[in-house]
Amino acid sequence: KKRFYMTIIGILGCTALITTGFGIKDSVTKLIPNQFDKVFCYDMQLTMKSSLSQEEKQAFIEEVNQDSRIEKTAKVYMMSGDAIKEDNSEEVQIIIPEEEKELDGIINMNQVKTHEKVSLKQNEICLTDKASQLLGVKQGDTIRLRDSEDKEVEVKISDVVENYVNHYAFMSKDTYEAFYGEEYNSNVLLMKNIELSD
Repeated sequence: KKRFYMTIIGILGCTALITTGFGIKDSVTKLIPNQFDKVFCYDMQLTMKSSLSQEEKQAFIEEVNQDSRIEKTAKVYMMSGDAIKEDNSEEVQIIIPEEEKELDGIINMNQVKTHEKVSLKQNEICLTDKASQLLGVKQGDTIRLRDSEDKEVEVKISDVVENYVNHYAFMSKDTYEAFYGEEYNSNVLLMKNIELSD
């Protein structure tokens, strides 16, 4: 009788594991399409050498923009950093567009609750939703943002935006220059390819 119950428990446990596995598989398979259809709509990301002069970068960007296969480009500065609230810290990729309007159709920043498009505000950032949950913060809260050179700034969260993979913070060019005291210099070109677009 004891062996019978153990067998039943074993079967129930295995069935629960299989059901859980299918649920996780469904969730994971939806993450990538959501990230790259709803949030990141670019097809290619090109990192530009820091040794290039502004003139060389501009010449290269103009050459790319003349390519008939490229629908749209956006110049951004990307850097790794940490979003910090009290003792909690999460790694984030910080994205700063040269011109916010260039992000249209390349990266969609939509408010996580209303799904409405948001804009970057002066001296504030947009933080992606999972990072905000892990830090225990919400719209209107203040966090510390530390860059790869350990420089920290205090910044207010203007909006919590949709995201499905990794953690991101978005800020305007003016905010970056005001906070970090450095002249803006894009290092990444995001490209949307006509042939790969729907």
